Amino acid sequence: MKPLVQIGFMPEALSSQPEPYRHNWKPGDNYGNIYTGWAYPPKDYAKWAELVFQWARHCERRYGRAEVETWLWEVWNGPNGGYWKGTPEEY
Repeated sequence: MKPLVQIGFMPEALSSQPEPYRHNWKPGDNYGNIYTGWAYPPKDYAKWAELVFQWARHCERRYGRAEVETWLWEVWNGPNGGYWKGTPEEY
């Protein structure tokens, strides 16, 4: 079994619209209300790139390059879904 590594859910410190960051959804609420600060693009793409690079580097060092190269990697799940609040160009 191999992981599917999803690079998404923007950290609050990097979100271009961090507030509100956490949602207070409960059963019966509109599901669209969960898309808060974590669904927005980064305010600084260089810092976002460095975070992703360091994460991949950590995985490579821990599990080995040959292993990590067999994993599936995904950036969000596409620019046309609710999980992405930026534009297609920002994606």
